[in-house]
Amino acid sequence: MRQDYENKKNYHQIKQCLKDIELCDTLRQHIHKENHILYPMAIQAITEDLQWDKMKIKCDEIGYCCFCPSHNQTIYPENNSKSIIGKCE
Repeated sequence: MRQDYENKKNYHQIKQCLKDIELCDTLRQHIHKENHILYPMAIQAITEDLQWDKMKIKCDEIGYCCFCPSHNQTIYPENNSKSIIGKCE
C-alpha cells in the first residue's frame, strides 16, 4: 500500500517536471522569435521618433514582465536618433 502511494507520488512529480520542461522550452522558443524576428522587424518598420515616444509611454503604463528599465537607463532604437529613457513604477 505504501509502495503504491510512493509510485503515484513519484509519477505526479515526474509528470509535473515534464510539464515544467515543456513550458521552459516553449518560453525559450517564444523569446527567440521575439529577439530574432519581432524586434528586428519592429525596429525597421517604426522609424518615427514620436511613435517610439508614444510606445514607451504605453509600455510604462502597462508595465513590464521580469524586466524594468531603471530610471536612468537609456534604450537606443537602432534606426532612430532619439533615445528612450526607461521609467518604471
